[in-house]
Amino acid sequence: MNARIKVLQLTVGLGWGGAEKLMADIALGLSSERYDCHVVSLKGDGPVGDVLRQAGVRVVSLGGGSPWRVFHRWREHVSRESPDIVHSHLLKANLLGVLLPGSHRVLWHIHNTSEQMGPFWRFLEGRLMGRASGVIAVSDAVGRDISRRFPPMSERVRVIPNGIDPSRFSTLLPPERCEEKKRWGLASEGPVLGYVGRLEEKTKKLTHLIESFAHLKKSNPTAILLIVGDGPDRKMMEAFIIRKGLSDAVLFVGAQKNVENFYPLMDVYVQPSISEGFGLSLIEAMASSLPIVATKTGGIPEIVVDGETGILVSPGNSLVLARAIEDLLSDRNLAWRMGNAGRKRVEKLFGFQGVLGKIEALYQSVLSKK
Repeated sequence: MNARIKVLQLTVGLGWGGAEKLMADIALGLSSERYDCHVVSLKGDGPVGDVLRQAGVRVVSLGGGSPWRVFHRWREHVSRESPDIVHSHLLKANLLGVLLPGSHRVLWHIHNTSEQMGPFWRFLEGRLMGRASGVIAVSDAVGRDISRRFPPMSERVRVIPNGIDPSRFSTLLPPERCEEKKRWGLASEGPVLGYVGRLEEKTKKLTHLIESFAHLKKSNPTAILLIVGDGPDRKMMEAFIIRKGLSDAVLFVGAQKNVENFYPLMDVYVQPSISEGFGLSLIEAMASSLPIVATKTGGIPEIVVDGETGILVSPGNSLVLARAIEDLLSDRNLAWRMGNAGRKRVEKLFGFQGVLGKIEALYQSVLSKK
């Protein structure tokens, strides 16, 4: 019997984010008969680590701190474990992953385009990317961005979109939905707009979402904004909401393990980002049969078909965002058609088993090369 392939999934942290969710799904999805997989976090522990451990996946935290301290612990860990493949996610993990010599292969998983990356990090990424055995881009937009900046890497870039298990996501019948809305203190008669993801202003531009919601409230006074997630800018957002006089109309529920329970509470899903490599919450919302209002940036147009599964608008204009939301709230037949089409699109293109199969094929490919 052949020895199992040792795969080390390296990530920056273990909070709830799109990259961390995908990393966890890969770790949980790899066959234990073929792979010996464990997860390493550069920072501390988090809820994703709890989920992985409960499923029997080993999780190691390097504890954060100074770069030298993290590197020292990383070097000791790799020396002790001798992985066949280091599969790293997000910029800092990618950079650290290629710093050690050895026979292991390193795969970079790039989840974002480079618009918001500072010149120092662009420089480091450019100097070190050539050490990676392969690069996974989560969308064509991310793949084009990599190839444009680093033409010699073009042949090593593989576009593998993110995926989910659509069976985890569903709608609720009206009586069930009414009960769930009451449970969370949501008015049963008012429309609910939703956002799921990291509360980070630089790329997500959640102030644009709040401003568009303020515009919408003029014509839909009973509307509610439901925000699922956490992040470094939550306090800033809460203060912004108070200044806008919207405290009674916005509900924060924090990061949630079972996000599939929250999409059925929403009538429209909104993504206001000015930079987005993929947008995992978009396919989760579509799998929940929700119509989408999102911005034309990064990989979003590869997910949401404008006029078919949602409405796409230019980023940075809260009034245009509000008008698109209003169009869906005022035409429930249109919203239903878009939600239904979105569910079918996810089932056809974004199932996780297809994603996992492509990643495993890439593992085999890089291991077969001398």
